[in-house]
Amino acid sequence: MGLQIALSTARNALLATSSQIAVASRNVAGANDAGYARKIATLVTGNGNAQVIITRAGDQALFTRKLGATSDEAASAARLDGLKTLAQTVGDTADATSPAARLGALSAALQAAANQPDSSDLARSAVNAARDLAGSLNDAAAAVQSVRADADSAIKASVATINGLLQQFDATNYAVVRGTANGTDITDSLDDRDRILTQLSAELGITTVTRPDGGMAIYTDGGAALYERGARTVRFDPNAPPPGNAVTVDGVAVTGAGAAMPLKSGRIAGLTDLRDGAAVAYGAQLDAMASALVGAFSETYTVADPPPATRVAQTIQGLNR
Repeated sequence: MGLQIALSTARNALLATSSQIAVASRNVAGANDAGYARKIATLVTGNGNAQVIITRAGDQALFTRKLGATSDEAASAARLDGLKTLAQTVGDTADATSPAARLGALSAALQAAANQPDSSDLARSAVNAARDLAGSLNDAAAAVQSVRADADSAIKASVATINGLLQQFDATNYAVVRGTANGTDITDSLDDRDRILTQLSAELGITTVTRPDGGMAIYTDGGAALYERGARTVRFDPNAPPPGNAVTVDGVAVTGAGAAMPLKSGRIAGLTDLRDGAAVAYGAQLDAMASALVGAFSETYTVADPPPATRVAQTIQGLNR
């Protein structure tokens, strides 16, 4: 009997040592993986038995802050990309192709033509300057529409990514719950779950709640449930009226002026702010400039006034005559 106890003790010790070596190998293999958390193998002995308990070295508070920083960075990057496109239509005011420079050129050309009304060359220069300005405004207006359309496309792609990540999270979360109940090693599943959360936080701001069974619930930073014992469906239809349709989570709007639980960060929040904020404001400024030009060259119309861009074109045609 004493020999059997000795053999059993030795066998348990060897198994425990093997487990510790395996954990060390996993740590070496995952050293260059940003989503890998170092594993700690703790040897627990008692009653002649030796058991290795594997835990992760991590800081939940730090990870939560990382998710928030990822969401904020993604929102800023989405806005910046769109603003760069719009900035290209403005250019440097010293650049001859900028709307401001073209407006100055038109003013100078009109003044010169007014001083010498009998000069056809000066009149032609004024017409060309007006045409260049109108073309610049039209190009800028087209850029605004393109930025808004690109934002819609990016939001649609982001929603598809979110739904895919939630399905992956469902499988990984179930593995964590099952492993917790069975007492098996779940550290790799926890790593996978954190990787999914990091990717998800880039698309929209999230908060998480860990349940006693090891499972986790996910909410948007506005309070809408993304995952609560099951993935919720995120939807977006860029073709639905009115332009700039809202993103919904389980039927609840999380973007747009009427959103009950608006997103505060993440790529979708940045794209929505660009589409419905900066792009719209810039478009309004272009319309104001076009309206001012129409007013400066106003004529009497027998029908209802057309849109500003059309009126500018008609004005230029009048100059050509």
